Amino acid sequence: MTKNEIIEKLTAAKVAFDPKSIKKELEKLLPANLGAQADVPAPPREPCKSCSFDARGVKVREIFHERTIDGPGIGHWYFDPGQKDGPLSKAAIMFRGLASQPKKALFVPLTPGEQLGYLAHCQLNGLRIAILKGVSLEVPQQIADVMTESMNITSQLPYLARTAPNPYTQERKPANLDLRDEETRKALNLQ
Repeated sequence: MTKNEIIEKLTAAKVAFDPKSIKKELEKLLPANLGAQADVPAPPREPCKSCSFDARGVKVREIFHERTIDGPGIGHWYFDPGQKDGPLSKAAIMFRGLASQPKKALFVPLTPGEQLGYLAHCQLNGLRIAILKGVSLEVPQQIADVMTESMNITSQLPYLARTAPNPYTQERKPANLDLRDEETRKALNLQ
């Protein structure tokens, strides 16, 4: 109810009051944006675009979430929300947790040969998430941490991977030494 509606109801009820003083009192008691909130209808609830449509864009079900992690460049695969009045699935619990987390910047670079539009994937407790490569995005903090750790490990792997020791010399060589060119072997001191 807006301030003007309250004054109209008081007038209709024939309550004696001073209009100037009642407006000042209402301004003290009610939030300043109360009238704006009351006059603006709530936006219609839309079904989740990731869960409600298949890969071809055909609507196959209607799933609604209270909050979402989806946004430009990030989406999720359909997951079983669990029973209506029963326990939630692990993916649904993870989805709610991610939706309530603060956002963090993440950049997943394109690998050689990929074009803009390729996706990176992250799976947490059965919830599969797709992240657009080659652009900086705001994603939930846990996704950013997991993806950053994964990219760090992947970038270090060629330098850390070693073959099993030679049974005669006990020498361990980098796993892909024979796949590297001479210049790279010299630069990495792998000869």
